[in-house]
Amino acid sequence: MNNASLSWPITLQAGIPILVAVRLILMMLLNVLFAIGIAQDVDRRWRRGQDTVLVYPAVWVIATLLGGIYVAGLYWLIHHSMLSPPQGNRGTLP
Repeated sequence: MNNASLSWPITLQAGIPILVAVRLILMMLLNVLFAIGIAQDVDRRWRRGQDTVLVYPAVWVIATLLGGIYVAGLYWLIHHSMLSPPQGNRGTLP
């Protein structure tokens, strides 16, 4: 058997864990970047006298670290989309 014929499958198999590790690192970096963005937005909201909805600001940041883009999307949907209540009416009955 020729050694050259064995080198391709071995190289491919050795590269798969590296690709998985690179993907994991990129996902972790993306989650950290989204969490930083949520933290900055929470700080801006706090300076304007607005509070977050549903949970405390630190919970949003930690949840974004763990949940990534899904939690960041939920945060945006709740706080910045047209589905969120107007800023002046928060906490009051219609």
